[in-house]
Order: sequence, then C-alpha cells, then structure tokens
Amino acid sequence: MFSKKIENFPLRVGIRYEHLFSQLEDYFFQVPFISIGSNFFIPNINTHIGISIHQININFFNNNHTNSIINPDIVISSAKSLEHLPLEIFIDLISNKKLTINDIFFGGAFNLKQNFQFYIGSSSRKFNQNNNTNLFNTIFGASGIGINYSKNLTSIKIGSYMYGTGYLINGLQIDVKF
Repeated sequence: MFSKKIENFPLRVGIRYEHLFSQLEDYFFQVPFISIGSNFFIPNINTHIGISIHQININFFNNNHTNSIINPDIVISSAKSLEHLPLEIFIDLISNKKLTINDIFFGGAFNLKQNFQFYIGSSSRKFNQNNNTNLFNTIFGASGIGINYSKNLTSIKIGSYMYGTGYLINGLQIDVKF
C-alpha cells in the first residue's frame, strides 16, 4: 500500500496491491489486483470524503476466467470526527461499474485511550442476509465489532463479524510498517 499527500492541498491519493489465492478441491485460481483511490479532507468541518476503485484485475494473461468472477467496486466514503465525543463516524457506499449502489456500510471508531480504538458497524447486507430465524440474527446480522491497539509502527486488530444467518467469523490482523 502506498499513499501520498498532495503538497499544499488537502488531498491524498493512493494505490494498494493485493493477490488473491483460492482453492476448492481441484479448482484453483490466483488473481493480482490493484485498488486506487483519493481522500479529500475538509478541515473546517473535520470531514474526509473519498472515492476509490477496488479490485481492478491486473492479470493480463488470464487463463482461468477470473475476469468474469470478480468485478471492480466503486466506493464513495465519508468520515467525520465528532467535536465533543472521541468518535469518528463513517459511511461507505459501494456500487458496481453500472453505478448501482449494492451495499451501504456505516459505523464508528471510538478512541478509548491513547493507543486503543473500539470499532462497531453494520451494513445494508442485513436485509439480504436475513433468513428470519430469530430476532437476535435479525438485529445483529451483518454487523461487526473490533478493537485496535497501535504503538509506534505496529498495530494489532481483533474483530468479529456476524452474518445475517448467524454465522460468526473472527479475524486477527497484525500490521508492521517498515
């Protein structure tokens, strides 16, 4: 991942490289991706507005038909730090190349202590993942929580996400900047 702030202008542009490997029994594919984006900061209202294109397939010698499996997403984002609370709220609108909004993600990041953050969020996926099995899944489906600890050049993130079906996934991410 690489990003650069434009000098004398509140704009940051960036690019990220990803490589997806997937295998299910005898079916295997791998795809290299890039994501590009920009983030504009409006200081007088303490708000970020961004636009990005995720998962641009850069596998020019594709022999496994992954171009038809994975399509790029266009993401329009906004985040605002609240003035009287240690909270940043955010919303992401995710659309396809026809500019139809597929998903909406929203949530917040609470700054608990100097190096700790608590994240909470949900999405519009709660409606299409809802299978009406019980009230708990209906309310908390397509939602997630997490914590982050950052110190110097290292951060450790632990999170959980619950699908509308009640299936729970947990994740651990460790970042070290070189």
